Amino acid sequence: MNSDAGDESDHKGPAAKKQRGFVARQACDSCRQKKTRCDEDLPCSLCKSQNIECHYSQRKITKNEASYSTIMQSMRRIEQKIDNLAKQPPSRADQSIQRLINSPMPVSMPASIRHEHETAAPSPASEYHGSSNKQHQQQPRPAPTPLSFSAHLTLAWPGIQRRLPPGVFDACRDVGLDYVSGMELIRPPLPIIREPQIQTNWLSQLSLRTFKDLSYCYFENFNTALPILDQDVYFQRTLPAAMGNDFSADLDACIVLLVMALGSWDRDAASVEAASTLANSMQRSDSYRSTSRDVDMPGLSYFNEARRRMAFFDCDTGLEACQIYLLAGLYYAQTLRPNQWWVMTTRASLCSVLFWKEDQTRTSSTTPTLRKPLHVGDWERDMQSRLFWITTMFETLLADELGLANTSLLEYREHVPLPKFLSPTWLSNPPSASDAAAEAFFHYHFLSQIAHRILLTRIRESLFISGEKHSYPTAALEQELYSQIEQWRYQLPSDLAFNLDRPLPSATPARTSAAAWLRGRYVIGKYHIRRPLFHRALSNPASITDEDVLKCAETLSFMLQWLSIMEYVLAGTCVPYRYFIYSQLFGQLVVVYGLAASPDPRLRSLVKQEHRDWYQTSLRILSKGTQQCETVAKDYEIATLLYDHLIKEAR
Repeated sequence: MNSDAGDESDHKGPAAKKQRGFVARQACDSCRQKKTRCDEDLPCSLCKSQNIECHYSQRKITKNEASYSTIMQSMRRIEQKIDNLAKQPPSRADQSIQRLINSPMPVSMPASIRHEHETAAPSPASEYHGSSNKQHQQQPRPAPTPLSFSAHLTLAWPGIQRRLPPGVFDACRDVGLDYVSGMELIRPPLPIIREPQIQTNWLSQLSLRTFKDLSYCYFENFNTALPILDQDVYFQRTLPAAMGNDFSADLDACIVLLVMALGSWDRDAASVEAASTLANSMQRSDSYRSTSRDVDMPGLSYFNEARRRMAFFDCDTGLEACQIYLLAGLYYAQTLRPNQWWVMTTRASLCSVLFWKEDQTRTSSTTPTLRKPLHVGDWERDMQSRLFWITTMFETLLADELGLANTSLLEYREHVPLPKFLSPTWLSNPPSASDAAAEAFFHYHFLSQIAHRILLTRIRESLFISGEKHSYPTAALEQELYSQIEQWRYQLPSDLAFNLDRPLPSATPARTSAAAWLRGRYVIGKYHIRRPLFHRALSNPASITDEDVLKCAETLSFMLQWLSIMEYVLAGTCVPYRYFIYSQLFGQLVVVYGLAASPDPRLRSLVKQEHRDWYQTSLRILSKGTQQCETVAKDYEIATLLYDHLIKEAR
């Protein structure tokens, strides 16, 4: 029997060949052999009437399906093999990071996950898989369903939800277990404080030292990890232009004000002069300190001034506009406002998409005269690359945790190169070689962030599924992703290499913070790989083996490691990812509760005294965010209820 009989191509051929009758593309073997119409039922009408076995063979995919599969795979960097890295010249970072970013998807990944967008309908081979002896008694096997990557939605896992105490449902009566998006949606905006005693030209009365101090605070604490701005361009062009125009409603003034707002989060000493200068312009100096000074929300006065100016160029999509939206998003991140951060990120995404879409259109044009990139300088193009990858990381992080929509930004990952951190040639005082060498550490660190975010995307798309026992990811796939996390670690440049058994290096605060984040990313990556195992263990304890229990115990040690690292990170004041640290911590607390409440004694025995101590420390950390964010306050309330109900009494 010709296995291609059901393909559309069989209907074409030389005119002399006898044309065949209609054959369904998904016909059973009997109907194919008899060349009769098959109603594609199970069993089909013909086989049922003749009381014969009805069997479906696996059909070949059509040309359209094959083309679509090719397109989808070409759009996904994480599913491609880059055999020749020489085609893309490396940036200043080591080629090891480039290799890791371009490494292929695990070859053992299930086909249903590798091509999740192209399987609109199941084929007969997958739908009717199984022994042919009892086909008429079999039901279609339920397809695996995506498992949310959100840490908050750990609370909604079936194995967790059915063991929650009544107090948790009472606490979530009005908001539901998926309370994050709803609570953030109705959250009031940041206050706009307008003191009548403050002079309208108060910005012009600030000293140059104030501007420089706060700006240096921003570049030391934020821009080292997220290089949204070029420091030399800022001090030689942006800041002088804003001051020269007396902070009028232009892009330069807005950038400077946002930098000042973020710099205010670093230390109060840097803004003492700003406070005293403003106090002199008021009738009551203590009034400013109690309101506009905003001890709990540093830099709000600068941020409000920036917001006033942003309205004048809300339709601008250039480089500076993209930088402004990312800076504003960072301020919202500092204030634990993830929804507003997402709004600013989507605006930055629009700016980036418009640039790279036009660039892609030009470079792929079939007209030779139009086949060239946008007419921009090398520095601006490299800056656009930086902004693209920062926006991509922000958008993926926010969408995964909050369940918010992605833009079309990810479609351009294939086209956008990694940044090379070029210096503009038009500066009057270009950076020295020693300055460039000092910044190289943070450039490497930034590229390692990109590589790690791609690995997390890989983990989410390949591991986070659930269904029947056989539908969970295999141990081989889990191990393969584990090896890629290890590869990410061992391929870091020598300056970024770390040993978890050794203390953090004694260096500048920015370098020490970067070193802590590298360790934290490594540990949390291994934890994410094991989260589907926790889901299966808590949902169906009978399905796990003793080896799985040992893996769960190992993953609990990852939680302890991660908390010790994040305690150092959270000790700082400039932590834009603070909300997501709280979120991951809450998800881990829920997992530990699920283990302690499990009916399986093997899982219950995993929760020891050190984990109860860890739980108390985690609650103390969560409590620090309750005043700033109602969502974190709800996390703390639920985690406390879980602790009081079971963890505290566990023996």
